[in-house]
Amino acid sequence: MIYLCYGVPKSASTFTYVVTEHILRVAGYAPFRLSAAAKGLDKTLNYIDPISWEAIERVASEIGERSAVIKTHGAPDGRMLEEIGRGNVFGSAVIRDPRDVALSLLDHARRSRIRGDRDFAEIHSLHDTLPLLDEQITRFSQWMRSDGILLIGYNEICFDTAAAAGRIINQLGIGVTQAEVISTLPDRRKIEQFNKGWQKRYATEMRAATQQIFLERYGDLYRRYNGIL
Repeated sequence: MIYLCYGVPKSASTFTYVVTEHILRVAGYAPFRLSAAAKGLDKTLNYIDPISWEAIERVASEIGERSAVIKTHGAPDGRMLEEIGRGNVFGSAVIRDPRDVALSLLDHARRSRIRGDRDFAEIHSLHDTLPLLDEQITRFSQWMRSDGILLIGYNEICFDTAAAAGRIINQLGIGVTQAEVISTLPDRRKIEQFNKGWQKRYATEMRAATQQIFLERYGDLYRRYNGIL
């Protein structure tokens, strides 16, 4: 079994990945840790970016009959969406209000510059986040073209984790309960890349005029997914 966890950056994509792996582990499907050769990157997590059907075939060749969960911020190709639609590969896409994504990107950028890291270090203002958000929201829309993708909101995975876990369990059709998963879930504060787990930061940290820029620029996203964001 291969499960793809796509997420807009700073939308709890790592936590979604961890929850999905934990569901498989509790159900008796020990998640396989991929080699650097299979991932194409030397990362602790099963992170693959860019993602492609060729990459998925490489993973399938390595794991055989075992299971693997893959995290990505990359865009899907057509073949991947076809295979997800056929149920040969599973996947989810997690989204967060772009205003809060922008604020979290600024936090990450500041930490990166302090540590001397490159991740998002070039972001110095909310305006600087817009090109990255444009690209990622386009990618999110591409993932959502498949009916097989499970849509998960940041607020659900972070603040109603049991409900999100239950929907992943139902998607996979495996014999495990929400309670079994939640009772043994690792402390999220120990999860790699954990950041401020706050809802609606923009309400107190972003000026109304700046919020309006985001609301207009991503108006279609807000209209489509208002109940999720």
